[in-house]
Amino acid sequence: MIRFTLFILLLGLRFTSSGQTNLFLIGLPDKDTIDHQHPVFNWFYTSSQQGRDIVRYNFILTELKKNQSAQSGVTVNQPLLRINGVQGFQLMYPYDAPKLEFNKRYGWQLEKTVNNVIVEKSEAWEFILYKPVKEPYKYAVLSTRADATVYE
Repeated sequence: MIRFTLFILLLGLRFTSSGQTNLFLIGLPDKDTIDHQHPVFNWFYTSSQQGRDIVRYNFILTELKKNQSAQSGVTVNQPLLRINGVQGFQLMYPYDAPKLEFNKRYGWQLEKTVNNVIVEKSEAWEFILYKPVKEPYKYAVLSTRADATVYE
């Protein structure tokens, strides 16, 4: 929590000194290793404008090839997942999206849209699913007959 607060404070100083508005990725950190198939992606945007503009984000995720940078991958490769019109600053990887695979690298990026026009893109970051994901226990099929087996 302290590191996150310090990060936001540093961002605030950066915005104040430069006077620019920027889109920053927060998590998954760049080159992170994860052990679950439904990560949560976070970003931060600050704006000096107060208005009635409709701000949304487009989320892009692609599989990276060997020795390919995240920026190159999200620019050139076919997206594995693209979600347009995300509101807020957080997105959980959807359960109905293509499954993330063990030992594969993925790149992700955000596009900021204002009134449905892309006005800014974040840098691209990458992550890897570093260990096999075990399937959860399956439900047992129960029998209505008296000769059914007992499950614990």
